[in-house]
Amino acid sequence: MLKPTDDLAENLGAIAFDLPEDAQLYLLLDASSSPEIHVYLDAFPDPATCLFGGELGENAGEVAPWLAAPSRYGDMFDWFAEEGWGKNWGVLIQSRLPMAKLKTHLKKFLMVELESGEKNFFKFYRPRHLATFMPLLEGADLQRFMKGIDAYLIETPNDAMQAVRYSMNEDGALLTRREDLCSQDGG
Repeated sequence: MLKPTDDLAENLGAIAFDLPEDAQLYLLLDASSSPEIHVYLDAFPDPATCLFGGELGENAGEVAPWLAAPSRYGDMFDWFAEEGWGKNWGVLIQSRLPMAKLKTHLKKFLMVELESGEKNFFKFYRPRHLATFMPLLEGADLQRFMKGIDAYLIETPNDAMQAVRYSMNEDGALLTRREDLCSQDGG
């Protein structure tokens, strides 16, 4: 049995980078989860962009959601796996969309309107929130949320050595699969 830190980056990477043809792995991170996220994303050579644009992005970058495209054996992915996995920092996304189009798609879900009419930020990119939210989606809402996305991969709240993959089947229904990060093959 592996300890939580042994080979986590390797095992998580084997699952996360098992991509459909022409797909890319992205990190969607909540910079408010740790003050180092914003700083590190800026330092890595892999592309990263704040989901907030313009002046809001400039002023709130250290607490904003960030979309990044880590390379398979790069420092960014290893840093996330070793420092952020299990700490509710963010989610992994497999998508065929280019980064700019994925950013545009994800921005649609940053604000929600409550029954009272009040609008609030929705941090769907936090694993605990996504784990609660995904099973509630169905039909057109699920298809809208998953448009252009092959899968979301998130940590489980009580066991960092487990992950959950959310995807859609051909009929448009949610597929949920647990992934074991202790095994070399990920399943």
